[in-house]
Amino acid sequence: MFKMIMKRRLEKNRKKGFTLIELIVVIVIIAIIAAIAVPALTRYIDSANNRAAQAQAHNIQVVLQAEVTTFYETNLSAAMTTGGSDTSDLFEGDPIGAPTGYPGAGSIRDILEYNGVMLIAGSSISNIVFEGKRLVSFNYHHDDNITVYYLDGRFDFIDPATP
Repeated sequence: MFKMIMKRRLEKNRKKGFTLIELIVVIVIIAIIAAIAVPALTRYIDSANNRAAQAQAHNIQVVLQAEVTTFYETNLSAAMTTGGSDTSDLFEGDPIGAPTGYPGAGSIRDILEYNGVMLIAGSSISNIVFEGKRLVSFNYHHDDNITVYYLDGRFDFIDPATP
């Protein structure tokens, strides 16, 4: 009887837990799942960044074309080209008929921000080309990783991280 009581107490006191093999199996399964999921997640994030950059470039295209059509019609020569984000080469003087608070001699960044297009830190616009009143092309560099090219209504991007 005493032996039976002691045996029951020992069984109660024995800790229930995982064996080393069970823990290793669980770790291996988690590693396999991570090896499958991480590359897919990385591709998904890159694709989302590319789409965001193209959407931003589209917003820039819409604003630049609207600005030229609305405010700079009389100041724009037949063929005008500029690089960088300085509007002095592209637009001469203050905009005609601009609303109060409009950036008079502001940069393209100022004009975009006035129209609700906020550029992220590190982004830039370059090689803006107009033919008459029509925006022909520009490059939008998004966060130093992605470059979106706009040419005659078509957007293309190059992401150095994507082969």
